[in-house]
Amino acid sequence: MHQVAHQYVKGTSIESYPTAAARVVLLGATPLDSELLSRALNEYQHVDIQAATNELNACLAYCQSLRPEVLVVDPNTSNEVVSPLLRLAETGVIEHLLVLDDRVRQGRLAALLEHRQVSYVTRQSSVEVLALCLQQLTQTGRRVFDPAVRGRIRRKSRGLTLEHSANGPSLGMLTSREVEVMTLLAQGFSVRRCAEKLQLAESTIDNHKSRLMKKLDIHKIVELTHLAIREGLVVV
Repeated sequence: MHQVAHQYVKGTSIESYPTAAARVVLLGATPLDSELLSRALNEYQHVDIQAATNELNACLAYCQSLRPEVLVVDPNTSNEVVSPLLRLAETGVIEHLLVLDDRVRQGRLAALLEHRQVSYVTRQSSVEVLALCLQQLTQTGRRVFDPAVRGRIRRKSRGLTLEHSANGPSLGMLTSREVEVMTLLAQGFSVRRCAEKLQLAESTIDNHKSRLMKKLDIHKIVELTHLAIREGLVVV
């Protein structure tokens, strides 16, 4: 039997973690978004916003100089914003990357689960819950997940995975490679270009394409593209 992953916010009481403030850098989608979120989180004594910006290069520079415990990022800034930030976590420049999505996007979440330094919360939660997430991350080192999805996250031998919805086909049914192929196809890559980028045979890409479209009950690339955009694999 697969175990439910228990790394998530267990309550909303900020007072339950009376410790030093979590050192945080914010990367928002716009200057206004960065400023408003920074002000909201700074209301909590256990959160120390060291820098806030909407520019990726500025964010990278802040992280290199300040070495924050947590980097909070809005992933809807661009298609390429998360990858360089993942490298910061993997190389130890930051301890945790918290992806703050506008809503639950299954494709994005499924792709992020394999990265052990990444947590996932949405703006559907309150600022108080987000502040508690930041504190729990720095207190316990455990990943945190939005209440809307935490019941579907399972721990398996290969790590955390997203259990697919019982309501119908979902991106939780796909393997990580199928998600990767779907993302490239939705971005306009041909099968040949996908094969070149992933260093796989064209026949292998064709097989992944056929399987993922069958799993999702999709028959046209335009349908696949719309789903990829809706679930956060592609930002437009």
